[in-house]
Order: sequence, then structure tokens, then C-alpha cells
Amino acid sequence: MDNYYDYYEEDQFGERKKNNKKKQNNKQNIYEEQYLNAKDEYGTIDETMGHNGHQCWKCHAPTYEECVSEGYYVNCKDEQLHCDVREHRHFGNVTLIHMGCKQSTACLTEFEQNDKFYGRDLPKVMGFNFFFGQSEDQPGPYHQCFATNSTIEVSICRQCCTDNKCNYGWTDGSLDTEAEWNDKTNHPLPEDDEDEEED
Repeated sequence: MDNYYDYYEEDQFGERKKNNKKKQNNKQNIYEEQYLNAKDEYGTIDETMGHNGHQCWKCHAPTYEECVSEGYYVNCKDEQLHCDVREHRHFGNVTLIHMGCKQSTACLTEFEQNDKFYGRDLPKVMGFNFFFGQSEDQPGPYHQCFATNSTIEVSICRQCCTDNKCNYGWTDGSLDTEAEWNDKTNHPLPEDDEDEEED
């Protein structure tokens, strides 16, 4: 009876009766729900399901190795025209890797949180690019990526790309410098390039 729990209910005469019901495995239910909600993402591209023809590697894992072994390609939908990667570190140690399809504006907005003013020689202006109690080696709202600094407790780095299946190349952990995490080379959408050529 370990898989059952007791409960009481009243019958039609108002008398309480003891009954039991099978316990549900909540963790398994969550996994099944996630699978049902995501199953149309992989397999054959189907425009009737909203697939836009773009594919990205998807994983949510504590290491790059598990990202490779447990991940898979998914069909991106609607405005998800970028692939992304998000890496979490704790005192320099990788704790979480997330990859998948990303809506373009969302991807580029999150990318800006790496280091919004990277490579720019700007004066420190309180409330703009410098905040009370913050030093250059401390995270702030516009500087969250510290790829090479193991003295920072929390580092979150993000990168985006537009080529088909482009984020799989990052599953080897090759993004390991601030310059690589802040590189914008593969950010423009194909139509953006066409607009530049017309100009």
C-alpha cells in the first residue's frame, strides 16, 4: 500500500468513509508534461506546427558533456530565428548549460547583459554604467559575464547566432574568453545583411 494514500469522503447519507487513492509520481508527471508540450519541436519540419525551418541544439544540463549526451536538435517556431547558449558558473565552475531556440529580440537583449559596455572606453557615470558599491570586478545589471574570473561568485554568460544549427559548435565549451562571449559576428538576421547590401 506504499503507492496509495488514505482519504475520507462522505457518502450520499452524509457518513464519512475511508478510501484510498493511488499516489501520483509528480516528478514523472512533470517530465511527461514537458515531453508532451515539446514533442512537436523535433522530428520533421512541419510548417503547420509553426516551424520556421530553423533548427537549434537544445539541452538543459549541468555540464557540457551532458548537454551533448542528453541534448537534441529542435525545430524553432515563429520568431525564434536565433540559437542561444547560456552558461552559469559559480566561482569559475560551470553549473548549468542551457541551449535552444530563442526569439531574436529576447536573445540579443539577454546578450547585452554580458557586458553592455564591453570594449568601450567610457567614463564611470553613476547609475549609467557604474552603481553604488560596485567595482570593475563586481557584477552589475549590465555586466554579468565573468568567463575568466573565478573569484566572482555568480557568472552568467550568453551568446546568440543565426546560422542553422549554429549553437551545437559551442557544446565543447569553446566559448571561454570575454571576447568570445561578447562577439557579435553571428548576430544579424539574414534580412539585416540584405538591407546592408542594398544600402
